[in-house]
Amino acid sequence: MRASKLFRNPSANDTTPDAAADAIPDATGERLWRRMRLAMITSAAVLVSMLAAMVFAETQAVARYERHAAIVASLEDTRLLAARLAVEARELRSASTPAQRLMVRGRLGTTGYRFGRLWRENLARLDLEAPDLVALLDNAPHSLRARMAEAERLTQRLADPNQNSSEDSALRQLLRLSERQLPNALAALIARQRTQAERGFALIRHAGLALGALAIVIQALQWQLMFRPLGRAFRARTLALAEAHEQVRRSHLYDALTGLANTRQLIDHLNRRDPEAPLGLLHVDLVDFRDVNAAHGWEAGDAVLRYVARTLADVAAEGDIAARTGPDEFVLATRRRTDPVQLQELSVDIMRTLADPVRGEGFVTRVEVVIGIAAREGRATSVETLLANARDACYRAREESGAVYFSSEMGARLAARRQSAQDLLQALDRDEIEPFFQPQIEARSGRLVGFEALARWRHPERGVLSPFFFSDVAHDPRIGQRITPAIVRRSLSALIAWRNEGFDIPGIGVNVTARELRERTFCDTLLFDLDRVGLAPSDLSIEVLESALVEGADDPLLSAIARLSDAGCRIDLDDFGTGRASLANLRLLQVDRLKIDRSFVSDIHLRPDQRKLAVAMIDLARTLGLRALAEGVETAEEWQAVTELGCHEIQGFAVGRPMPAADVPYWLAEYAKRRPPGQAIAAA
Repeated sequence: MRASKLFRNPSANDTTPDAAADAIPDATGERLWRRMRLAMITSAAVLVSMLAAMVFAETQAVARYERHAAIVASLEDTRLLAARLAVEARELRSASTPAQRLMVRGRLGTTGYRFGRLWRENLARLDLEAPDLVALLDNAPHSLRARMAEAERLTQRLADPNQNSSEDSALRQLLRLSERQLPNALAALIARQRTQAERGFALIRHAGLALGALAIVIQALQWQLMFRPLGRAFRARTLALAEAHEQVRRSHLYDALTGLANTRQLIDHLNRRDPEAPLGLLHVDLVDFRDVNAAHGWEAGDAVLRYVARTLADVAAEGDIAARTGPDEFVLATRRRTDPVQLQELSVDIMRTLADPVRGEGFVTRVEVVIGIAAREGRATSVETLLANARDACYRAREESGAVYFSSEMGARLAARRQSAQDLLQALDRDEIEPFFQPQIEARSGRLVGFEALARWRHPERGVLSPFFFSDVAHDPRIGQRITPAIVRRSLSALIAWRNEGFDIPGIGVNVTARELRERTFCDTLLFDLDRVGLAPSDLSIEVLESALVEGADDPLLSAIARLSDAGCRIDLDDFGTGRASLANLRLLQVDRLKIDRSFVSDIHLRPDQRKLAVAMIDLARTLGLRALAEGVETAEEWQAVTELGCHEIQGFAVGRPMPAADVPYWLAEYAKRRPPGQAIAAA
């Protein structure tokens, strides 16, 4: 059955997420937004224009009023100077001595000069600001202008000490002008000027208020003619969007890439049936799918996913449903084939079909899958529980390869494993994972060559636990990627502390997994940590399991090890003899030391066949220019045997057991007492 028959978009009338998204009236919305933006811009422009006009009118009114106020103040000063002329004229009339008359004439001249200058300035201002008032100055024979000129002439005449003739007549005329005529005329002119200024100020302000009222009217018209229709249009648009969004939500039940149902659709479809009816689930997981994307690109990865979807659709029977439940995970639910044998046969059929090469434009690749199987046979088991069981069986299938049927015992083991993983994560948060250090020495001289850091769990209830109790969950990427950094960090701190206490520790070895070495940031992080604490790369040995070196020369692990070696780190090949590493990889890796697995060292003095294997490995190390270290040396006889065979270094209980960092100084002190300088010592 093809994927088009399995809850895929079978016709143009059906709505998929893409079709529903296309149904949203985007063009209408764009037009509405354009109209709204135009209305808002127009409204803002009108408001800004009116506000600017009001501010301008107010500014002009204030400026005009201030100018007229300045003219009024200047005219008032002129009136005061006229009154001052009258005072000084009376003083001149009553002066009795020539000296007094001379002084009064001087003051009279100064006042007259100021009077004339100020009057001319007033005339210039009136010509600019109030030309209608200037006409009032000449509208009679004895106009204000003529009186001012007469007063200025009389002042100049009286101020001249050589002019004594007709002084009384000039004084009488000046007094008449300065005491009555000039002040009255100036007061009338000031009153007219003040009235005109206030009238002009009020006129301009009323114009500004009229503009404000006009702005309000325009805004009301805009609201009525533009914003209200737009509001109704936006309300309709919002309802359309809400309806389209609901349509998208309802239709968002399919995977866009493969056309299969997604997890939501799968669960909804299965829950609509009888909860006690037989049901079989196959959880199909692609192995190392990320490598396909990395090697051939995302287009190739998408092609592989579509190929798997087509395969599941082909093997599905009528009434079955295939779904994509994760980036590289699929589920096939069947109600007709629920017997364990039938489900196993169906799994084999799927794996056999997917074993064929996937060919695309410019690439050829293969798909490897593992399958977890779960079934409901007459018991009321929820769909969610069945999906979880199939997923758990798939996790087990990753370890065993092929297809694995879920059982209650498996569920119990997986539950216990999940609990162990959770406990270990909490232990990492509480900093309970710490390194224990086992010494490594030269076989003949007994000289200390370093320590190996071994992970231990200081359990608050069960005491110190070796990796035997948590290694099965430590391989979880969430946990493994945290254990190694914690061990490295605390090991480097311990090495610095020992050296600060005066101990000459050559270096520390840490175990690193192949998964970590293949991570792009691992080398950078490790070298940064060394530089941060002030240690050289040569102070650290990277121990890699031989079983990890089984890939080709293009494996990222090899380039990572080569980079660490070039930086100065020492490379140890751990458990040598138990893996399948090629000699070519040994040469490419620039390994510094081979660590012979303890299975070749145990009872070596009693087993000739084991002795031959150990000799071969030691000779291989010597031929390649490497050092050989025997692991697991537990007795003096084993120590002596590997030394006689030419092994360079040893490690094991015969030398020292793994110990916490705080016990290392005590062990070093005891070791120094047991070992004479330059000589080997007996087993501990």
